Amino acid sequence: MKKLRDFVISADKSLIHDVLDNFDLKTEDNENRKNFAILKFEVISPDAFMWRILYGDKIYYLYAEDYIPGLDYVKKVFNKYTDSHDWKLVNVKEPIDFSKSSPVITSRIYTEPYRSEELMKFAIGSGFDFVFLCASNEDAEDARFSDKAPNGFNPVY
Repeated sequence: MKKLRDFVISADKSLIHDVLDNFDLKTEDNENRKNFAILKFEVISPDAFMWRILYGDKIYYLYAEDYIPGLDYVKKVFNKYTDSHDWKLVNVKEPIDFSKSSPVITSRIYTEPYRSEELMKFAIGSGFDFVFLCASNEDAEDARFSDKAPNGFNPVY
């Protein structure tokens, strides 16, 4: 079974597509669902990963991590990574019970976070990881230029 964290090894764009299919994203037709650009991928810790994606006319951030202590933690990660509070979590299409998610099933010990039912409105499981998607309010017209990305390249002249 393919897992999103396999992207580290293969950089397979279909892994991202499969994950995006689980989120409540509005698209015109199914064919356009495959049209997205991965603007940035980063391993932010040994077990946490972040993608910056241009999808349609919006910039999204896709975050995966194996242990999530709660929704406040996820929000802090997005705030810090995007250097902004101007974003919105995207709901999953079909939330599942926390105890039935793949990260919980595949771990030996997992402490259920406070208000896990709220967390699961925004989380999908992908192997060992919980995956979250947020829609930023960044200008998509400048998305491909790294100096417009939070913590992006700042040239020294």
